[in-house]
Amino acid sequence: SIPPAAPSVMALTPYQSARMLEAFDSSKTYLDANELPFAPPASSLDFSEMQHYAHSGPRKMIRAFAEYAGVDPCMVVATRGIDEGIDLLIRAYLEPRQDAILIQRPTYGMYEVCASAHRVQTLELPPNAMALPDLDALKALDPLPKLIFLCRPSNPIGNLMPRETVKSILEYTEGRSIVAVDEAYIEFCARDSLVPLLASHANLVVLRTLSKGFGLAGIHTGFLLAHEEIVNALNRIANPYPIPEPCAQIALHALSAEGLSRLQNQVSRVVSERDRLLLALQQHPNCQAIFASVTNFVLSKWRSPSQPIEALRRQGILARPVQVPGETSPLLRISIGTKDEVDRVLSAISNEA
Repeated sequence: SIPPAAPSVMALTPYQSARMLEAFDSSKTYLDANELPFAPPASSLDFSEMQHYAHSGPRKMIRAFAEYAGVDPCMVVATRGIDEGIDLLIRAYLEPRQDAILIQRPTYGMYEVCASAHRVQTLELPPNAMALPDLDALKALDPLPKLIFLCRPSNPIGNLMPRETVKSILEYTEGRSIVAVDEAYIEFCARDSLVPLLASHANLVVLRTLSKGFGLAGIHTGFLLAHEEIVNALNRIANPYPIPEPCAQIALHALSAEGLSRLQNQVSRVVSERDRLLLALQQHPNCQAIFASVTNFVLSKWRSPSQPIEALRRQGILARPVQVPGETSPLLRISIGTKDEVDRVLSAISNEA
């Protein structure tokens, strides 16, 4: 026999990733995890230093992303996806059974999972009449949570919280809370990034990834951008070799001039197909609502959500049902694929009238 796991761990609801819900099958089309449909170009890896641990970072990758994001390298932490950035912030700034994070649902599930794993409470900020964070409700909290997570652009909605709303939260919580803005999907609306606000708001943290716009979900590599004081605190507890050398080399290629040109091409193609799908769904008689999206997915509400889900499944296409607070039935989130894949989605649901 072995000792039991901690009760708090056994009590939490684990995050259910798309691949945990659906085993991979190469014969199917996966539009359920907001991945890009384009395979990156083959690139040769340099194995000459693989016998050594990768430089902490690694440094070249950090410098490349810092240049891409427009910040100083001392403001960048390389992470294994955004998930590790979330975990580092909670571990570095919150005391178990004492502190709390603040979120607004619906949002990315890993914020709450990480908080629960570290025995930290999750508080929920209600939306106002415009479905934005209720600032009056925020001001009524006493004490303020030390860590606030904002998903911008939103997952699973796909919309973009106004910059002024985030600035108001930053200004009100200055000196009392860190505001971590998850920009996983920002490459699809890059001009709206909040990275420029780092210069004027020391309590802002920006979480980024190469998984979405760059189309590199397979290397699960991300970055955390923050003032040097926060970066130094996180580096005290970060794993000594967070990024495997092959992943760092692939990331460096993606951040090269050639890679950034490819990024722009990919984003343009995805945005074009997203807008085409949005327009078609708006005209579908069974589709009750379409949520405006600045991302690579579309969220929609259906009279009978099981019908489009099953219609897609019959054609070997997997989309993701999403439960949203206030809705009795799940909504349907469809990741944007290639032109051919979007055509197949539209064909599959065209008869669901």
